[in-house]
Amino acid sequence: VALSGLKASCASSMLPLPELEECVMDVSVRKNCGYPGISPQECAARKCCFSDTIVNVPWCFFPISSSLPPSLQCIS
Repeated sequence: VALSGLKASCASSMLPLPELEECVMDVSVRKNCGYPGISPQECAARKCCFSDTIVNVPWCFFPISSSLPPSLQCIS
């Protein structure tokens, strides 16, 4: 698949986020990207990471490299 015209960070965001290194972090640093009860599909649509294995922490959270909300990422 040709990725010409995309920034490297945008190209990597097309991968399933739970598989990216950007989603591997200590739960204490997770920044919420969703709302209580968000589905994995809704979280992925926001270009965020999803892991529901630990209670009382955000399950849908921004990737490590993300400093902007998903709606503002990858904008030229």
